[in-house]
Amino acid sequence: METITLILQILVSVIFFTNKVLLVIGKRSGWLAGAIAATLACAYFFLIELYIYTVLEIGLLMLMGYGYLSHDTKKIRKFFAVLFAIIIAGTLYYFFQNVSVSLIVFFLFIVIFKYTEIQIEKTIHISIVLFMIVLMYMVFQGLLTVVEFISSIGMLLGTYWLAHSKIRIGWALYGFAHCLSAYLGFAKGQIIFGIFQGLSVFAAVIGIGMADKKY
Repeated sequence: METITLILQILVSVIFFTNKVLLVIGKRSGWLAGAIAATLACAYFFLIELYIYTVLEIGLLMLMGYGYLSHDTKKIRKFFAVLFAIIIAGTLYYFFQNVSVSLIVFFLFIVIFKYTEIQIEKTIHISIVLFMIVLMYMVFQGLLTVVEFISSIGMLLGTYWLAHSKIRIGWALYGFAHCLSAYLGFAKGQIIFGIFQGLSVFAAVIGIGMADKKY
């Protein structure tokens, strides 16, 4: 298990840093790198018991996918349909342990998303609000520290604003969130992760200075 955790730590750290570098130089592929890193990070944070970051990475995956596919309405609708179907079906399976019901809900959600005019932007806004409510609940339940909460919100909103071309705001939030993530990484003994989070702070500073780039 330690070997798997180490491999994931390295992959997540390097790919997320690559994500920042590509975005800084204005490459759309940066969003794809971010989506891949967020997917791997779900497993990584679960294994090191930073459960709140596991939840956070699902939100980041949604926003990274939006950033990469925002030019193609059909593809982004398919992406959101599959992602939300997986989240909802997975949640149902977690609580009820019923494969049949989960699969029915999965395909039903995809059909609903395909044949109804669900607005992607409103879906994103609602999702962010829901993620923030979940984070706040975890704080009040003692499952999440204030530092983890602020870092999580910074990552979510930073990604959202970058994907919506609010470059300076996005990078500023990213820089602040990565400072806190570096602290959390070192506190958890995840040295490689902490180092790359620190490097991402410098990438964010450079991103602010290159705010005229288009993502």
